[in-house]
Amino acid sequence: MWLPKEKLLYGLTIGFFASLFLPPEMPVVNNIFIAGICILCFFLKKGRLLRHRPAILFMLLFFILQAISAAVSANHARAWSILAMRSPLLLFPLAFGGIFIRRPLKSRILLAYAVIVLIVSLCCLIDASHRSWVRQDTQWLYDDSLTIAIGRTAVYMALIVAVAIFCWVWLLENGRIRGKARWIAWAGTIFLVLFHFLLASRISLFYLYAVAIGYGCRRIARGARTRRVALLLGGCVLLGLVLLFFFPKTLDRMRQLEYLHFDYHSRGMESHYNMPVDSSQWNGANFRLAVWNCGWNIARHHLATGVPLGDKQAAFMVEYKARDFMFAYTRHRNVHNTWLDVLVNTGIAGCVIFLLGYLVLPLWTAVRTGDWLAGLIVGAFATALSTETWIDGSFGTVLLAFWLSMVSAWQRPAAAPKARLSHARALDHYP
Repeated sequence: MWLPKEKLLYGLTIGFFASLFLPPEMPVVNNIFIAGICILCFFLKKGRLLRHRPAILFMLLFFILQAISAAVSANHARAWSILAMRSPLLLFPLAFGGIFIRRPLKSRILLAYAVIVLIVSLCCLIDASHRSWVRQDTQWLYDDSLTIAIGRTAVYMALIVAVAIFCWVWLLENGRIRGKARWIAWAGTIFLVLFHFLLASRISLFYLYAVAIGYGCRRIARGARTRRVALLLGGCVLLGLVLLFFFPKTLDRMRQLEYLHFDYHSRGMESHYNMPVDSSQWNGANFRLAVWNCGWNIARHHLATGVPLGDKQAAFMVEYKARDFMFAYTRHRNVHNTWLDVLVNTGIAGCVIFLLGYLVLPLWTAVRTGDWLAGLIVGAFATALSTETWIDGSFGTVLLAFWLSMVSAWQRPAAAPKARLSHARALDHYP
């Protein structure tokens, strides 16, 4: 039986998922659904659960540090602008940290998310295929070109799709999809794997395939039929070979890993998957190594206090210019690593708080409760944060804050009361 609060939260969540794929020029719709979700959750009792969720408490503590960092910045205008953009890091933990999402509602939310991502991915592929056919150029089927229809970059979409794949598998494994719908669900999952490959996000590809191997090993360890597992793994290998044969340009993204050497003084062009890769280019791999070196050089001089939020980008510009790193300087590039960015901004103490709130404690809770879906979602974000500064953009901040807070909302806190409560209070307390 559904509660009115659950129905409303479910509807707002569906609207939130759909609004993620509206054009970036239309942020108001997404903000309305965020506000609606937060207001609904704020009306629910949240004191007891919030106290027993250490990951949420560390998330809130990190935002407090961000506010302090903004207050002491020399460039106040930029600092408060960044803090406002990062407000979901406060709103979602406060909202979801004090409620419990029951398993039936969790299943419906995950199914809605998986279906929406599947529909959006299919629309993107149709749009990209049409563009590729009209222009007689297959480059439109790869990377950022694949997601032009929704105005999102491939690195964000790759994580969104990976989480959707995990949701489909969780729903299938837990019997939430039955009958003929299971075949549709498996077909949708395979399609998303194909779409994810075309997005060509290296870090996400490595993570997804590592999880797939782990999934196969898990099935074997649990006594699954060897023949069925062999067919599954063989099918994955065959699918991979087919993808590499028909869509070889994704390999160009991997070939960049062969050229890790960098020269700060280089004025070479930026490598692209639709062009031959050579050592004279800046590519996604050697550029990150170079900029991480710059970031660490700044961080090691400010390990105690960090660089104030509003002055951080200026510090990077000074470092780039001092090294004659014009490729990064003229493009105003960030450090392309969220963990390192936090270390630069807040020092060791702030970095530890961020790690506890957004990685260590959520993973520990997932392991303690046996919630492998939560663990995979946290792991997906952890790997994605390693190659991009997610909290430097509103879209990445919203995704990070929503999912890590949502994961906490469907897990029982370690010290939460276990007594059975009435069905009418199920959203406010753990039953």
